[in-house]
Amino acid sequence: MMSNAILLAGGSGTRMESEIHKQFLEISGKEIWARTVQAFQDCTQIGKIILVCREDYFEHMRRGVSRHEFSKVTRIVAGGRERFHSALNGLRASGCAARDKVLILDAVRPCIPVSVIQRALAMLDAYESCDTGSPVVETLFEAEGDTIASITDRARFYSGQGPEGFHFETVFSALSRHVRDGEGLMTNISGIVRRYFPDVEMGLAAGSEVNIKITTPKDWLIAEQLLKLAPDTNRNMA
Repeated sequence: MMSNAILLAGGSGTRMESEIHKQFLEISGKEIWARTVQAFQDCTQIGKIILVCREDYFEHMRRGVSRHEFSKVTRIVAGGRERFHSALNGLRASGCAARDKVLILDAVRPCIPVSVIQRALAMLDAYESCDTGSPVVETLFEAEGDTIASITDRARFYSGQGPEGFHFETVFSALSRHVRDGEGLMTNISGIVRRYFPDVEMGLAAGSEVNIKITTPKDWLIAEQLLKLAPDTNRNMA
C-alpha cells in the first residue's frame, strides 16, 4: 500500500502584506513551499508527492523541484477555485489505488516535523481518516458581543494543523460528491469527509507546536527564528 502526499501551493496569501505570494517567500534561504515538500521527501513512508498550484506557477515549481532534487514529486497539476477543488484535482492526478493512504496539506507549513507525517500515516492503519492537531492551551470564551457568555473547558479541544489523512476511495468519493452537490465553501477536507461519511471514525494524530502555518508576517518571523535555532527542525522536532 503506497502512501502519497498532495501538497496545495496555489494560494495568494493576501494577509502576508507582501508582493510575493507567501509560498515563494524564503525562510532561512529556502522557499516556504520547498521546505514543506522537503519534509515529505525525507519521510521514508511517502512514495509519491503531487504538487497543486496555479498554472502560472508551473515553471517556477518545476525549476525548484529539479534544483532541490525532489525525486518523489511525480506531478504538478493545476488547482481549482476553492481548496477542495484543488485537493480533488490532485487526487485525480495521483493514480492512487482505492486503499492507498493520502495526506493532504497546504504547502505553507515549512517547519512540519517528519514525525508528524509519520504519526498521521500510522493513524490510517487503524482509521479510515484522520486529522492532526495539538491541544488548545489558551482559555476558550464564548462571546456575545463584547461580553463573555461562557468559559469552555479546553481539555477536550484541539487546534487543527494538518496533514489531513485518508484512504483514497473515501476522500475521493466525498470530494467528488461535494463538488457535484455544490455544498458550500468548507475548506477543511476532514469536515467534508465527515459530512458524507458521518459514521466513519476519524483518528486524531498528535501535532507539534512548531508545525505553524504561514499566514501573517508574524508567522514568518516565528518560523524564521525556529529554523535559525534548529536548522533540522523538520527532522528532529517532535
